[in-house]
Amino acid sequence: MAQAAALHAAGYRELARYVSRHGESRLHSVVFAAAVPPYLMATADNPTGPLTPEKAQQKKQALEQDRHAFFDQFTTHFNDALLAFLRV
Repeated sequence: MAQAAALHAAGYRELARYVSRHGESRLHSVVFAAAVPPYLMATADNPTGPLTPEKAQQKKQALEQDRHAFFDQFTTHFNDALLAFLRV
């Protein structure tokens, strides 16, 4: 019986790692599908975009000042939001 799994980005990495180490013989098929997120930047033709030019500049400066801290904070907030969504 075939089974399917929907994976988050971390799951994609694990799947790629599995295939690279163990091959595809035990898998029916593998599909890496990417989502197309909405355009986030607020512009004249996208006035409801949640990312203002000011916020984008702040994020760019934070990334340039301390790349490690930026990604640490980003992944913490992203994973917290994902876990909150999954609890619903």
